[in-house]
Amino acid sequence: MTIELKGHGKITANKYALNYISILAEQAALQFSENGMTALAEEAQEIANDIYNILSETGLYK
Repeated sequence: MTIELKGHGKITANKYALNYISILAEQAALQFSENGMTALAEEAQEIANDIYNILSETGLYK
C-alpha cells in the first residue's frame, strides 16, 4: 500500500512495515523530546500518528 504523509511525501510498503515505521517514529519522538529537540519530536510524533491513523482506517488494529 502507498500512503502520503502531509508534507513528507509518500511511503510504499505493506501494512506491517508501515506499522513498524510508525513505532520507530514514535520512539524517535520520545528520544528527541528527552534531548530537548521539541520541533523534531513534534514532527516525528505527527508522522507516527498519521501512519497509525491510516492503518487504523484499514482495520489493522481491530
